[in-house]
Amino acid sequence: MPLPEGVAAIFPFSPNWRTPPEQRREYLTDILYSRDRTPQRRALRSKPRETLTVSLTLAGREALACQQFLSRLQPYTVLVPLWPRVCRLSSLAGVGSTTLVLDRPFPVDIRVADHLVLMRPGLEAEAAMLTAISANRRTLTLDAELAAAWPAGSAVYPAWQCLVPDSVSARRPSAGVLELALQVQRRIDAQPPAAPYGEPEKEVDGLEVLLKRINWRDGLDATFDWTPQLIDNQVGPIATEILGRYSPLAMSAEVLCQSRSEIDEWLGFFDRLRGRRGQFLTSSHIDPLPLQAPTVGGYDFELRGVDLGRWAPHEDVVTHLMVRKPGGGIGIYAIDSFTTDFNADVTRITTVDAWDESYGPWEATGTWLVLQAHLSADALTLRWHSAEVAGFTLAITATERLP
Repeated sequence: MPLPEGVAAIFPFSPNWRTPPEQRREYLTDILYSRDRTPQRRALRSKPRETLTVSLTLAGREALACQQFLSRLQPYTVLVPLWPRVCRLSSLAGVGSTTLVLDRPFPVDIRVADHLVLMRPGLEAEAAMLTAISANRRTLTLDAELAAAWPAGSAVYPAWQCLVPDSVSARRPSAGVLELALQVQRRIDAQPPAAPYGEPEKEVDGLEVLLKRINWRDGLDATFDWTPQLIDNQVGPIATEILGRYSPLAMSAEVLCQSRSEIDEWLGFFDRLRGRRGQFLTSSHIDPLPLQAPTVGGYDFELRGVDLGRWAPHEDVVTHLMVRKPGGGIGIYAIDSFTTDFNADVTRITTVDAWDESYGPWEATGTWLVLQAHLSADALTLRWHSAEVAGFTLAITATERLP
């Protein structure tokens, strides 16, 4: 079968899925801090580095073939299918055809000039380059005619031109069996960076708002990391100096995605931000405010207790309220001030824009504080449990609003 220019072979060995395949995407951000901890973030990569890690258990002829493949081709560029992103042909693609019709949309982060691989048991794998993708991403146009006939149900994988690591450790648990964990890195091509795909669910003042209800599989971790600088000359009193104006609260959790569309939405969100570079608005969706009907006129948002008003969050970090309204609508209201009434044991929140519904906000589904945030890491690692289900760690750090 013909191969793309510069590619030595197609890597034909499928993962065992006993260990979830991991797809990692990583940007690079340079963050500079002033003395008061005000950050300036600069993107250093226009394209992310991408790796795929799979676990293989091969037996018989496959074990020997993989051993010979790595012995001969390890230093060269190979075409590796992106196994978790499989689609299938919905109709026959005959010899000489340049069009593939799929049973589902091709992954949204694959674009023209990327490669794909067709596979089916008993047939030699065939590679092709994309020259066009239909609007619904179910019809693909190839750069050359197919050399073989591919019946309906044949697997179609996006494929990366990859470099195999300098050293690959394998194990022979018994005669005729080969086990190894393989991590490959996608080569960076000369194409211009792809335009971000997907659309923000909502934008406020030019910032994307993360509205997605997050499936916190194992709960949420919160870290308060406001460490004063200790001044100690080893003799005499000890002093401290507080750097910064707020606590850089960090939240992290394991997120479980249960459909391909949800996975693509998260990948689009990550790419739009370019890792830690971008800034967005978010709420934890964990602690809704205990709103009640106001005890005095002139206020829409009043909640029981004085703690929120007594220890009001920094005005440049917590900047909005998010209200989930009956029927699924979302309202975002910029915060003007917090007022504490110790006699009534309540905290009142004044917003820039008044409440705009016929019912009170205390009758809505829920209300949360919204903070300015950026991602805590430049990398996103998807752990694929199946072709439809994947999990990843989402880590968010509070920051100040943009000037």
